[in-house]
Amino acid sequence: MEEMHQKRRSLLIIDIIALLVLFGLTVGYYNIIIHSVNVVDESCYLSLAHRFFLGDCPITEEWHVNQMTGILLLLPFSVFCSVMTGDSSLS
Repeated sequence: MEEMHQKRRSLLIIDIIALLVLFGLTVGYYNIIIHSVNVVDESCYLSLAHRFFLGDCPITEEWHVNQMTGILLLLPFSVFCSVMTGDSSLS
């Protein structure tokens, strides 16, 4: 019986720690939203895939780990560009 109470106590402590972490993350993201801090520029991913699609090779010119997203998104971007016609598909 005592062992069961110990497990419940340890689970309660873990739950409290998890709630405190979630509360801290919520406050942090709320702070980011209020102050309009741009953490990630999502258009960067699409522009990298577009550069690869056009035949550029940004990895040899200026290598960064973030450019691997362009390689990963190249296939879906190519399919999108082949399905959509005209210049209006990218705007």
